[in-house]
Amino acid sequence: MNLPAMLKSGGHGSTADRERQHVRASLAIAQVSLALTLLIASGLLVRSFVELRNAEPGFNADRVLTVDIALPYRGYDTYDKNISLWRQLVSRVRVLPGVVNAGAAGALPLVPQPPYMDVGLRTEATISAPANALPKGTVGLLTEGYLESLRIPLIAGNYPVPGTAGAGPILLSASLAQRMFPNQNAVGQRVRRAESDAWNVVAAVVGDVPRSAIGGEAAEIYYVPVLPVPADKGYFPSHLTLTVRTAGEPTAIVPAVRAILRDLDRNLPLAKVRTMDDVVAASMARTSLAMVLLLSAGGAALLLGVVGLYAVIAYTVTRRTRELGIRIAIGARVPDLLRLVIGQAVSYVAIGAALGIAVSLIAMQSLRGLLYGVTPTDPLTILGVTMLLFIAAVAASLAPAQRAARVDPIRALMTE
Repeated sequence: MNLPAMLKSGGHGSTADRERQHVRASLAIAQVSLALTLLIASGLLVRSFVELRNAEPGFNADRVLTVDIALPYRGYDTYDKNISLWRQLVSRVRVLPGVVNAGAAGALPLVPQPPYMDVGLRTEATISAPANALPKGTVGLLTEGYLESLRIPLIAGNYPVPGTAGAGPILLSASLAQRMFPNQNAVGQRVRRAESDAWNVVAAVVGDVPRSAIGGEAAEIYYVPVLPVPADKGYFPSHLTLTVRTAGEPTAIVPAVRAILRDLDRNLPLAKVRTMDDVVAASMARTSLAMVLLLSAGGAALLLGVVGLYAVIAYTVTRRTRELGIRIAIGARVPDLLRLVIGQAVSYVAIGAALGIAVSLIAMQSLRGLLYGVTPTDPLTILGVTMLLFIAAVAASLAPAQRAARVDPIRALMTE
């Protein structure tokens, strides 16, 4: 048998062998393609999660305790009774040891509000506009100290104090102020709810906070201060969230807050006792869960892909023992054999990567709602994951390649 015939016989084998080889290679390529798609998705979510953690949310969540308190109608059927409870509670909590500041509000950042709290708002320029054409703001009652407790900045104006002259003072979030009074100073402007005839005056504009997710849309809030004379008579401060900034661990003051509330009204319970860090973490739970699931799936797919590549390359080396022996006999060096075997693994990964990238460019669009600070086609993520796959392919082929380099040419030529 001449040399070309020996190479053909040793290198390719029977038709059945070739078909089995093609099936194995196709499976390995499919596994690589799936692994690449899942790893790109998880890589995008990891980068997005990091961006979210570093984003500026418009408030400071560090060492802030939040406690929901709902006042029942029985015993709190008037505005005066509601405000009396809140003013006493906030003032007493504020002087607790370790407390930096305290307040209360009804529109906490990242906590979705019920739809009925969104109201149409009129200005003097939109006095005759139909109700469905009016901008909407989420009503959020707040007490003195709330903005300071979360370090939400005052952009213009001042927080109204008891005894402020004029019509009921309200505050607007920056995004709502810009929408209602574009290119104007909102402070001093008159605003009223669509269903009310009473005008309110904008006393201040405050910084935006996110509505439901960091990096998401800003909440457009119509802040109503809890004052001795109600700024907007349509709302009682019956259900607010106490916010307490502390110098140390915020949960350490929970017993003291509970004792103060029990002293004011022993029938009122504390509800949803949590820190603002917990609120932030909950708002990112969807992204973090998807990230963990995709990382797990991507890791499993990568492992299967590596095992599949190893199996295919090991099988190929076994079937090509005679060819490898001949190559060694006619002068092939060890680096040549390593390149031959590793090159085959790299070629499989190249095909799988091309397919995986093509699928990813389409499939990653479905993740757009979970991403922040990164695009679904982020080149750095795609490049990084692709390089990881090629490294895995080289690692998977090292053992078969070393086995090929140790082939005994005499024994290989005697093998049928």
